[in-house]
Amino acid sequence: MADSTTGTFEPGRIFEGKYRVDRLLGRGGMGEVYAATHLLLDKPVAIKVLVAEYASDKTMVGRMIREARAAGATGHPNIALVTDMGWTGDRPFIVMELLEGETLHDRVQRGRVPLDQALPWMDQLLDALEAVHAKGLVHRDLKPANLMLSPGRDGRIGVKVLDFGISKDLNEDVAATDHTGTGQIIGTPRAMAPEQAKALSDVDARADIHAAGSVLYTMLCGESPFAGPTVMAVLARLLEGRYEPASSINPATPPDIDTILAKALAVEPAHRYQSAREMRLALAEVRKKLAEGVAFTSAGPPSVQADVDLPRERTLPTPAAPVPTHVPGPTLTSVAESTHNVQTGTTGGAQPLELDVPDDWQAGHSAPPRAQPRRRSSINWGWWAMVLVLAGVGVGAWLNWDALTGASAELIEAGSGSASGEPVLILVDTTPKDAIVFVDGVQDDARPLQIPRSETPVKLRIVAEGYEPRVMQVVPSSTRRLTVALDRAKQKR
Repeated sequence: MADSTTGTFEPGRIFEGKYRVDRLLGRGGMGEVYAATHLLLDKPVAIKVLVAEYASDKTMVGRMIREARAAGATGHPNIALVTDMGWTGDRPFIVMELLEGETLHDRVQRGRVPLDQALPWMDQLLDALEAVHAKGLVHRDLKPANLMLSPGRDGRIGVKVLDFGISKDLNEDVAATDHTGTGQIIGTPRAMAPEQAKALSDVDARADIHAAGSVLYTMLCGESPFAGPTVMAVLARLLEGRYEPASSINPATPPDIDTILAKALAVEPAHRYQSAREMRLALAEVRKKLAEGVAFTSAGPPSVQADVDLPRERTLPTPAAPVPTHVPGPTLTSVAESTHNVQTGTTGGAQPLELDVPDDWQAGHSAPPRAQPRRRSSINWGWWAMVLVLAGVGVGAWLNWDALTGASAELIEAGSGSASGEPVLILVDTTPKDAIVFVDGVQDDARPLQIPRSETPVKLRIVAEGYEPRVMQVVPSSTRRLTVALDRAKQKR
């Protein structure tokens, strides 16, 4: 039995005849990390071991294997080096370089990072991302807790990217390799891109660009751009792209940085920098001005649609994914860290993600009939966020992600475990967007729909001017998301 200081494996345990366990560095819900020694080379290493509970879980084992391959694919100096992988009994382990230092998360906890230090670290991060994306990989969980600040051979502190446990390979078949699946959300709410929060299947390298913008903002301001008191608040701000300009929180931030952040944090991927290289070059111009002592002048309100004509050297593969007509309700996997740190200075801790929904919150279902139906102009993304959060609430406790292990908590099935008669949230995503939904003949403008839990089907009728109406039956037994595309009405001759 593991305790708070020894872990599952006692010091002196030998893995595959060549790795000796020395001490526990940290533990999370999915794995443990040990300082160890390569006996043949007399070299210190770190070993990450999947916990016994998940040894027979093919998804968790697959993620650890994928992490080892992804981290070792580039050989980039700003990516934590993975040197070996093996098995101890039925449990896989990864061998990597033993890093001294602290995570960027821990560094920010002590105070904001000055611009003249943040920019070199961003240059290293974006250079690493450029190498990762060139291999067709997307990290999908870039955040301060997954960035190690470690001294190099010259003694200077540099960035090391950690944790490729939920990375995505754009070169492989999505259905066969991406275990998260459509309708399931994985990532850290404060660090994920909007398309990840929407559980879209076509997430590409531009999601990492959004995360890089969030990292820069966090360094300069001391908090995430989309920070909020609850997960629901975080997701609402993320999906709507609402955040305070960095210069309003940190007056030392020049207007050029506000402009760069606005583009990197754009809600729509097409409005962001299209590559890590583009963002890196934009930041290089700021570094050049700082070095030359050029005074920054106001560039006016930042525009996320501004087109920056910068050279690109690589074309990123993008998988093609069919658009489903019915997608299961989105589920949210919390990957906020709750790692118990035994050795300070070698591994970084992180804040646990708290799900804070008021105890007296109740979703009612009231849809009075109206003589004249009215259109809704757009989807309320705040409700979107509520759907994502409440999908996780319905299953009970959140499972935590270990920043050290890179192994994911199990994906949670949305809507299970709720009492009979309680409201079920059903998000109806329609094309066109202004379609009107009737529930059992009564117009319902709530988004999402709030229907009392039942095993008895309800009839949904979706109508829109110029389109053929669609009638469907739905059993309101669990939270879910429906995607309904209406056909255009045939013109009468």
